[in-house]
Amino acid sequence: MNVLTQDRTGSHGLVRHAFKCAVWIVVWCLFALLGLRADVRLPAVLSDHMVLQADAAVAVWGWAQPGEELTVSLPGQSHTAKAGEDGKWTLKLDPMKASATPVAMTVAGRNTLTVNDVLVGEVWLASGQSNMEMQIKGKMHGAVDHADEEVAAANHPEIRMFMHEAPFAIYGTEVPPGEPMADRPGHWHVCSPETVADFSALGYFFARNLRQELGSPMGILSAAVGGTPIEAWTSLAAQQSDPGLKPVLDDWQKRLAGFEPGREQAEYLKKKEAWVMQRAEAAKKGEPHCRSRTSR
Repeated sequence: MNVLTQDRTGSHGLVRHAFKCAVWIVVWCLFALLGLRADVRLPAVLSDHMVLQADAAVAVWGWAQPGEELTVSLPGQSHTAKAGEDGKWTLKLDPMKASATPVAMTVAGRNTLTVNDVLVGEVWLASGQSNMEMQIKGKMHGAVDHADEEVAAANHPEIRMFMHEAPFAIYGTEVPPGEPMADRPGHWHVCSPETVADFSALGYFFARNLRQELGSPMGILSAAVGGTPIEAWTSLAAQQSDPGLKPVLDDWQKRLAGFEPGREQAEYLKKKEAWVMQRAEAAKKGEPHCRSRTSR
């Protein structure tokens, strides 16, 4: 009996101890989650090595705890904003002259973020299909003429390109989208022989030539997806304002009838995988590469 009593008492003690530990774990997890939710956050495109558009009131935006006040500062200017009920905030910077002198931008609220090596110059969106997506020396679309020489000579630290971390899934989002995507992982890359091979070739040569002409830093936002139609890169409102585009929009509505994004994405990936294998086999045999017909 003594043993049984001791065992029973010990079990109760262990249960109480385990319960207390569980309660404390839950409490600490809640504190951690609240802390994460309250942190000021910026989209990936507002990050180290970015280029801000010169001579324009550039927008800066992000997320914070609802109602949180924060301050965005660069040399010579400082602005405040307050997060809305949804945690979103935005403000505009004073126009700045083009400058190749790196500066830092700080965003201070509950926590402080510092964006380093910021330049001011020309910023261009490089959007479109595979012609814009093609890299200086890439694996999918081949290489430009004299690629190795171009790569070796690409020592242009005042040219930066923002590139997404992963290819965009053509059918991976709701069609038509309800609103623009708020953020997407990616990084700004400083142009050098070590990084330029993955740059959009058209975007790089455009930036290099324009920099030679204007003498300003160049920022290129690479957002090209092979096979996408030009309508995808133009706002619906702009298209609806042009009566001449009504037949195009009507045709899109017909095509969207019965459209299932998941099914289309799976079919696209299957065809793309088959094309990649065919292309690899052709390369082994020294035969011309077959042209992709699965981009859309």
